[in-house]
Amino acid sequence: MVHRVTDALLQLTHQTRDDAVARERLLLQQQQISQRDFIEKEMRDKELLLAEKEKEKEVALKEKQIQLKKEMRNKKLLLAK
Repeated sequence: MVHRVTDALLQLTHQTRDDAVARERLLLQQQQISQRDFIEKEMRDKELLLAEKEKEKEVALKEKQIQLKKEMRNKKLLLAK
């Protein structure tokens, strides 16, 4: 009888320990997933920002080219007179 109680308590202790280890593993996995998601979001944000800056540079360059064409056209008109 004493052995049955001891075995039952030992089994309960092992199960409790196993449950705690499983919870700890799940928590660690959740933290790793959160960290990975955060890093991926940061990378996407940086890529979007870089793409936006590149687009702004392209627009500025096109505007400058248009302005230069206008200036050259105006100078040609002045020279033609």
